[in-house]
Amino acid sequence: MKILLLILVILSLAKEDCYKIFGLNKGADLKTVKKQFRKLSLIYHPDKNNSPRAQEKYKTMTNAYQEILQGHANNYDDIKYKNRGQSSNSSDQEDLFKNTYQKQKNTEYQNKKNEIFKGIKFYLFIATILLFWYIVYKVIIFIQDDDNSQNDSENNQQNNEQYQENIKNLQYEEIFN
Repeated sequence: MKILLLILVILSLAKEDCYKIFGLNKGADLKTVKKQFRKLSLIYHPDKNNSPRAQEKYKTMTNAYQEILQGHANNYDDIKYKNRGQSSNSSDQEDLFKNTYQKQKNTEYQNKKNEIFKGIKFYLFIATILLFWYIVYKVIIFIQDDDNSQNDSENNQQNNEQYQENIKNLQYEEIFN
């Protein structure tokens, strides 16, 4: 237990040191820390400053900046968690209302979508039946036309044969008369 307490004290002192690295007071807002980090980065960044001391300073600044960001994120989560218990009524009621409204909206949308699809399915069914009967009608007409064309060709052949015979008869009559 004493070791855990000692670690917590060291970490809190380290956080204070993080702010001091940037020349800021402990608890400075994140916007100020970010602004100061960028300002000092322009001075100590290895691409700008080749000295080993500057590189070490930049590493320290980066670690401190990461530490501060993590601390702010943890604080935000802690505050959010604490406030959740205090303002649960309004927040939970709003969430409940939003969820209920969203579910109702989704249900209405699904009902409209299903209704539209039922109508489309009905019309597709009717169109399929009509298309089927149209195809049957065309097949029947095609068969009848084929039969008629065969009959016509047979009739034409008979007519042609009779015509030929009539011509022969006429020729015989002319010869014998």
